[in-house]
Amino acid sequence: MNIKSIKTRQFAGIKNTEVALDDGLNILVGKNETGKSTIIELIYQILYRNAKLDARKDKDFKTRFMPSDSKGDVVDGTLVFSTVDGEYTLQKKWGASEACELVSSDGTIIANEDIIREIIAGELVYKKGLYDDVVFASQKSQANVVEHILNKLDKNALAKQDLVSIIASEGMSSTEGIAPEDIEKKIQENIDGYIGNWDFTIDLPKNRRGIDNQWIKGNGSIIKAYYDLATLEGQLRNCEITEKAIDNDNANIRKAKEKLKEYQDEKENYERFAKVLASYKSDMELRQKYFDEQVKLKKNLDEYPKALASYGNALHLSTLVKAETIINQYKRIQGAKQKLDEAKKSLDGKIEITDVDEKNLNSIDRKIDSLQSKLSNLNLVANIKKLGNTDIQVKSVVTGKVIELSEGEFDINETVEITVPGIMSMTIASKGVDVEEIQKELLEKKKERDVLLSRCRAKDLDDLRKQKGDYEKASGELNTAQNTYNDLVVGINLSDLEEEFILAKENETELDDLAKKINELCGSESIDGFIAKQEQIILSIEEEYGKENALDCMNNRLSEVSVKLEKLESVKEDATNIPDEYLLIEDVDVYESRLKSNIENANEKLDEAVGSLRGHENELGDVDPDDLRNKISDARMELQKLKDDYKRWNHILMVLKITRDNMAGESTMSDVQDKFADYLSVITDGRIVLKFMDENMDVNIQSGGNHMNYEILSEGTKDTIALAFRLAMLDHLFPDGGGLVVFDDPFTEMDEDRTKQACKLVQKFADNGNQVIFVTCDNKYKELLSGNTIEM
Repeated sequence: MNIKSIKTRQFAGIKNTEVALDDGLNILVGKNETGKSTIIELIYQILYRNAKLDARKDKDFKTRFMPSDSKGDVVDGTLVFSTVDGEYTLQKKWGASEACELVSSDGTIIANEDIIREIIAGELVYKKGLYDDVVFASQKSQANVVEHILNKLDKNALAKQDLVSIIASEGMSSTEGIAPEDIEKKIQENIDGYIGNWDFTIDLPKNRRGIDNQWIKGNGSIIKAYYDLATLEGQLRNCEITEKAIDNDNANIRKAKEKLKEYQDEKENYERFAKVLASYKSDMELRQKYFDEQVKLKKNLDEYPKALASYGNALHLSTLVKAETIINQYKRIQGAKQKLDEAKKSLDGKIEITDVDEKNLNSIDRKIDSLQSKLSNLNLVANIKKLGNTDIQVKSVVTGKVIELSEGEFDINETVEITVPGIMSMTIASKGVDVEEIQKELLEKKKERDVLLSRCRAKDLDDLRKQKGDYEKASGELNTAQNTYNDLVVGINLSDLEEEFILAKENETELDDLAKKINELCGSESIDGFIAKQEQIILSIEEEYGKENALDCMNNRLSEVSVKLEKLESVKEDATNIPDEYLLIEDVDVYESRLKSNIENANEKLDEAVGSLRGHENELGDVDPDDLRNKISDARMELQKLKDDYKRWNHILMVLKITRDNMAGESTMSDVQDKFADYLSVITDGRIVLKFMDENMDVNIQSGGNHMNYEILSEGTKDTIALAFRLAMLDHLFPDGGGLVVFDDPFTEMDEDRTKQACKLVQKFADNGNQVIFVTCDNKYKELLSGNTIEM
């Protein structure tokens, strides 16, 4: 595996940071708190931390890496790395929104985190425990490894067992006569005893069958422990609910007792002043009665004279309004009568001409025009020459007029009669025209026209039409005037109206600004409404105090009330010993009823709370919640222990299978032992020697002929042994290169010579085709190491 780059927008204390890494040696140099170690943590967390955080398991992650201020609720990271299968981009986001995405070199995108974990596990080849203790080893994990290999600790310790299982392939191929297949069978049987009906992918029973729907057959120890824990937790929940109910009952009892005492004390305090308060209330009610009457009398004494005056003025104004109405009505009728007379006069002397008259005259005129046209349709030229002194007369038959003759020719365009006196008479007319008949008919029509025009007193048709229009207009105006007059006088006795008018005229001089006078007196009210209001005020007062001497009666009663109020003035002094809260009581009976009701309700609530407490105490019985909590703690620990045991045995089985299939028959312990011994000798210049290392990684390390154990080692020597062991393991795990190792602030306890030798070994590992990430705050390593230097 080779890391190309790592970047984040926000993670722990770093923001918007990206680091590009090369093959071989990468030196991250920077002062303390610049984010160097945080970058290494981010690489590790992207590889192994699930995007969805668990509130319990991931508590440390949240504390260390999530933002501690209010500037964010998400952290993220993107890791680009390559393997023999190509390049991958792995993105993860943790916090308020989680996300996980893997993009391969061919563009394939995967968001299912379970699938991504399988792919990453396949690409990393080795398990997480080995990466924890060898590749990403912290100072603490290095110390643990050194302690494991120097001291004969529990052979079941997972950290050591992982290393032994990976390396000791020869021990698996022959274990003193026990076949590996038998070992695997035994381990599998042990695993089956744990896993029955348990689903580790959801960390719950299969099909999520909980305590209310338990599996009956085939249960392993894990699900049994889970159901035992769930049963205890259910019992505890019920107990806690009952405990809370008991606490609530006790609280309700305390509150009820407090309220009962509060109400009883309130009643006792009130009863100390009840009699005095009753007398005071009675006197104060009487005093208030006289006070209200005094206010009313003063108001009536002020309003009564004003109402009388306003009433009289309003009545007079009302009389003027009526006079104004009569005068206006009389004048309107007179005006309408005058217009009626004028319309009658205008119609006098006018002849009524009907539509028939107009039609007849129009017909006669058209007939005359027709007859005349028959006598006029000529187109002749006459040439008359006198041969003597005899007169020649030419006369129009149509008009009867003589046509003046001139010498020579003249046009004849109508029927004419040419007469030579005493000699002859000749008529010239159109062919087929009976001139005499036409003349006769024309004469009759003209007479008929003259008769019609005479009767209508018109000169012609146009004049007749004008006179007809004048008559119709005058007739319409007369009708309008008559209707207007009739509307005004309907239901009115004109004689009575005239008499009323004569009387009203006497007040005409007062009618100026009448509306203004009414507004000044009545305001926005009508005169009738104002009169009714003043009349109501007067009647109301006179009904109570008499009409004849209302003012005297009110003054006498005011004097009596004032005297009684003076006598009751001392009542206020009686209130000095009565608390204000009682003086403010409006209705004593209601107040006393409320006191009684409060005490009864408080007693009822107290009885209810006591009854509820007894019921919940009986429900709890002899169960001790603290004992249940202890049992739950033990059951939870037992469940986790069984899960851990299953995972350990399952892990061991997987490692055994892998090493059996892939490395069976090889002898590798000697390879690790030789490298380990060689590196120890190089770093310490031969002063620390590895004497032996067995198949279980139990070692014997000596210095100056003396056996060394973990307790007597200096910190520098621990660093030396850890480095030598890690390099030996890395050489074994990645014999052809392609490996990865992180050194986070190493060699801090080594002396100068050992540091130089250690740097040479690290450089050599990097030069053999492996990637090294070397994190330090010391600039001296820029000189001791050669590679890609990254300033942080």
